[in-house]
Amino acid sequence: MALSSWQVCRAVRDDLSGKTGGMRPKSCCLSFQPMTFVPRYVPARTNDGWSVVGLVVLLAAACIVATTIIHKRTYKHPTDPTALSAGERAGAH
Repeated sequence: MALSSWQVCRAVRDDLSGKTGGMRPKSCCLSFQPMTFVPRYVPARTNDGWSVVGLVVLLAAACIVATTIIHKRTYKHPTDPTALSAGERAGAH
């Protein structure tokens, strides 16, 4: 004789209801329902980050240009006669 899912659930609930001093609530019941397939197709959004990439590339290009301009305006070759030697002050002459 096969037991129905209701009879199995009732038997399990009676076994776990507190007669043994367990911590499970009396409403705890095992379910023997078959799993059903639910289609959950989520389309990929692979083109969402290009604006951020463009912003980062523009920021990097701006940093390169700024660094080049500052370097060209302030760099003095070590053999340049207007360059200061080590330990020399600007108005010491």
